[in-house]
Amino acid sequence: MFFRLFAYAPIFLFLAFPALAAERPLPARKPLEPRVEVNWRHSNDRSILMSEFWVPIAQNEIDGSVIYGDLRLMGDNGQNREFNVGVGYRKMVENTLLGEGIIGAHAWYDRRLTKRGSKFNQITAGMEWFGEIWDAKLNAYMPLNKDKTHSQANGAGSGARFAGNQIVVNTDQSVVEEALPGLDLELGWKVPFMENFTDSTRIYVGGYHFEGDRADDITGWRTRIVSDITSDVQLGARFQRDAERGSQAFVEATVRFPFGSKQSFKEKGLRARLDESPERDIDIVAAEAITDQGTNQTLLNATTGGVQNVIHVDNTVAGGGDGSIENPFNTLAAAEGAATTNDLIYVHRGDGTTTGQANGITLDDEGQMLIGSGANLTYSSGRFRTSNGMDVSDNILIPADPLGAPVITNGAGNGVSVTSDDILISGVTTDGATTSGVYVHNTSGTTWTKGITIQSVTSQNNTSDGFWVNLNGAGNAISNVAFTDNTANMNGRYGFYTLTNNGGSISQANFINNTSRNNALDGFFSNVINAGSAITNMNFTNNVADNNVRHGFFEIAQNSGTIGQATFTGNISDTNGQHGFYAQATGAGSAITNITFTDNIADNSGSHGFWTFAQSGASIGQANLVDNISQNNTSNGFYTLSTDAGSAITSANFINNIADTNGGSGFYTVAQTQGAIGELLFERNTSKDNSVYGFNFDSNNTAAGITTADMGGGALGSTGNNQAFGNVNRELFVDLDGGNLMAENNWWGSASGLTGGELLLQDASTADTTPFLTSAP
Repeated sequence: MFFRLFAYAPIFLFLAFPALAAERPLPARKPLEPRVEVNWRHSNDRSILMSEFWVPIAQNEIDGSVIYGDLRLMGDNGQNREFNVGVGYRKMVENTLLGEGIIGAHAWYDRRLTKRGSKFNQITAGMEWFGEIWDAKLNAYMPLNKDKTHSQANGAGSGARFAGNQIVVNTDQSVVEEALPGLDLELGWKVPFMENFTDSTRIYVGGYHFEGDRADDITGWRTRIVSDITSDVQLGARFQRDAERGSQAFVEATVRFPFGSKQSFKEKGLRARLDESPERDIDIVAAEAITDQGTNQTLLNATTGGVQNVIHVDNTVAGGGDGSIENPFNTLAAAEGAATTNDLIYVHRGDGTTTGQANGITLDDEGQMLIGSGANLTYSSGRFRTSNGMDVSDNILIPADPLGAPVITNGAGNGVSVTSDDILISGVTTDGATTSGVYVHNTSGTTWTKGITIQSVTSQNNTSDGFWVNLNGAGNAISNVAFTDNTANMNGRYGFYTLTNNGGSISQANFINNTSRNNALDGFFSNVINAGSAITNMNFTNNVADNNVRHGFFEIAQNSGTIGQATFTGNISDTNGQHGFYAQATGAGSAITNITFTDNIADNSGSHGFWTFAQSGASIGQANLVDNISQNNTSNGFYTLSTDAGSAITSANFINNIADTNGGSGFYTVAQTQGAIGELLFERNTSKDNSVYGFNFDSNNTAAGITTADMGGGALGSTGNNQAFGNVNRELFVDLDGGNLMAENNWWGSASGLTGGELLLQDASTADTTPFLTSAP
């Protein structure tokens, strides 16, 4: 109300001043000059830097009047930024009550960017009286846009807890940042005893009031002292206090450029105040109010928008429970029977045995979640939202039990069976199931569009596979399968097995941060069988396959099956019985469109480190191997093979790989028995201390063979910079059925290049190895 009564006071005063003042013509004086001011203000918690550009637009030296423009740019150490542009008018007058003085009026457009990112706009209007002794200044501030809403972390954290069959959580708080309309007024007095020491020194006292709609009003007082040491340098201090912002004290300094542009009060008297900088609040005044404390909000299901239903299982409690946290079920079977669409089954660790959990569980309703206490129950799964629409301050809703996960088994089937879409499994252990630990299978002709997510699950000692996704039959499809942070250990077949057969398909399969070890067959096995079967994209990132009986990673498209894209990044295959990384397309019509290996390690494999294989009329479109290490493997480090009529590898690029101490060749590329390899590019690879050849190119007397091979300076643009040294047989073997290998600019372990029989050429093939590097790249 205060603001509404007095906001237009400057306008009333402006209209009243002519009645109180009479013009007083003056002799011609030196005109006012434009200038730049740099102002610095500092307190214990805020430092402000402001640049001001004051420019006279029109002036009359005779009657002592000026119209001026003023531009200000402000920034502080709290990430606040403000821009002000104003125009003002001043005139020297003779007032019957106050004597000689200057009246003035000014108007501004202000724009502020606060530390929260709010952008506020404001109009400011002011009136001023400058006298020889006394000053009076009044400003009104009128925001054009009033408030912005933000969120901030809840000081109490998430505070999530189970309550009945619900989850209650503290969310972020909702904060409104509001620009406040208001007024400030101050009176000033010239300090006479400072006249001998400074150009001018004045003390001001005043008050201010700003009104908030949702934020609290701000009412306070301020005082300041400003001293023009010279007309070019001003020093000062100010103090203000209000209940909302507390006490604020600043020291400040202003320097004006060019020197001498500001009129001196000691020299020019009152006239020197015509070009004084208008005093006004340096900020668009903004205040904050918490509009939602974010306390005890109910967790909702993101799909339904309803309250997330939670069914609890604890095998240490007595029977007859209702599934609430206060009275949980003591068997998985009871929870399975009670659960419907989008329900969350939460399994507590209980006594750590399979008691009450020995018959497995089937998730057969869309959107169901099986969460065990072995992993954090988190908000970030995308399956939840809060009743007030705010995010949670801490992603972890319910922390994992430090004693570990609950254990599930099944003496007559799978530990966990998934037969519906949009399923999440996390934080459980399946142990000793007679088939697979986790088995995903949709019925004939069913398409799942939302996908399956399995994370932080351990599957061990199962008779069949640790994790098996089985898409068998025309029309059976899943849009996405995601495995993250899981462990498969000591299972009777594969650690992770992904199968599409007889027309089944998966559009995306992602394996991230999983470990598969000590399994009876492969660590990770993806199998695409028969026409119409496909996996469009497979991504393996930062997984470990360790001590499995057969392959570490095995991808196969067979009998006209298709793998669109397979990408391996940052994986480790260590001490597996056969191959480290094995990609095979076999059978007419079978294809791997693209396979890429980047930053992987194959170590101590029982056969090849990396084997890319097209067979029996199958094709691989492109193979890219970049920044991989293949070492201590029983056979070849990198083995690329196309065999049998109609088989083809369109292109293979080897860049910056290392083959070290392998039992065969470091890099062995062969097209045999009518198989074809189109283009081979080698650049910046190292092959050393291998038992056979460093680099082996072998067309093996086929009609197709290797079309183009480039180790440097050839048609494919290789820069060379490969290294081959210390290999037991020879550094380079070339059998291109009379073709030529470009191999320039490489290091062969000697400043003399390939010497002493380190190059073996067969079937009239040639190799261009000159120029060569005389030292290692």
